[in-house]
This record gives sequence, C-alpha cells and structure tokens, in this order.
Amino acid sequence: MSYAVLKALHIIFVVTWFAGLFYLFRLFIYHREAVDRPAVERDVLIPQFRIMERRLWVAITLPSGVLATVFGFALIVQKPEWLQEPFMWVKLAFVAALWAYMVLGARILGQCREGGPSATSMRLRFLNEIPTVILIAVVFLIVLQDAVGWIWGVGGILGHEGLDRVNITLPAPQPAALTLISQVGSYTQDYSRVLPLLLPARCDTIMDSFMGRIVRLMR
Repeated sequence: MSYAVLKALHIIFVVTWFAGLFYLFRLFIYHREAVDRPAVERDVLIPQFRIMERRLWVAITLPSGVLATVFGFALIVQKPEWLQEPFMWVKLAFVAALWAYMVLGARILGQCREGGPSATSMRLRFLNEIPTVILIAVVFLIVLQDAVGWIWGVGGILGHEGLDRVNITLPAPQPAALTLISQVGSYTQDYSRVLPLLLPARCDTIMDSFMGRIVRLMR
C-alpha cells in the first residue's frame, strides 16, 4: 500500500476516533445526570443511553482508534526517518495518552452497564475536554513539525492567565508558528462574529471568553 493511501486512511480514522471520543464522554455526562432524574424519566433515559454508549464504543470509537494507530505506525514503518524528529516522539506520547484515555472510557462504560458513572457530572465534563486539548496539540505538532510549537495551540485554550496561575512560561514561537498564527488570525476574528448566531444564548458568554483568548493569541 502506498504511503499516500496509508496517510489518507490514517487521517480518516483519526477523525472518526476523535468524533467517537467527543460523543462518548458527552453521553457519559447525560447518563450521569439522568441518574438523578425522577424515576419516570430515569427508566426511559438510562436504557437508551446504555444502548447508544455500547454501539458507539463497539462500532466507531474502538475500531477507529485501533485502525488510526495501525495506519500511523505503518507510516512510520515506511518512513522510519520520522523517528529522528523530536516532534514525532512528542506526538507518540500524545497517542499513548489518548489510549490511556480510552482505557478510562472503557472503565466508565463498564460502570454505565451496571448502573451509572461513579464520577460527578462536573468531573466528566472536565474529562470530556481532554481530547480537545490533545487534538489541538497534535495538529500544531504535525503542521509546525516543532516539538514545542504545540504549546501555543493549547495555550490558546487555557489563556495566558491560566498559564500564569500554574507558573507555565510559553517558549518563544518559531518563525513557522508566527506565520501560521498570523494567517489564522483574520479567519478566527471573522468566525468569532458569526459563531454566536449559531449557538444558544446561554453559551454566548462562554464562547465570547473562549474566542477572545484565541483572537488575542492570534494577533
């Protein structure tokens, strides 16, 4: 199989893998909140959530993770020189973290089959954001091919205020990072004006804060 075909398959299954993870943990949140609902609603919602969680895990999330990983390593087998690049080892570390997240997801799925997640809704919401951080980090890694450039992408989510609270200092961006940030900046500002029209009113404050941080990073 050619390198280009392997790369296309790898990207396809990475997309479906992340889609499955995003939706799976969102279902865990709904499942946990359904446990506290009145019995009439709980008896209807929880069996439905169990079916959706199981089908999503078996049909999409787990197979996509396996195939994305297999095709990814196949790319390295065809071009082992990638292992000489520091950013590739950072990417592999994120892949390992993603599989650790999968193990956690399988554990929560087992809890859902027996009753419901033991974690609180707030904790599950926090866990639901982990794939987003990993996705942004990996995209910056691959585009910039820089072992530390991904920190700027993740920093856009946390905001410089959040990084200051945990005493994290961002390294100076590489020229490639500055170029990418400047190109994306104008698009992000336009998108930030359109996005509130597509969201419920109660999300406006959250999204304004989020997009404001991204815009400040892009400038």
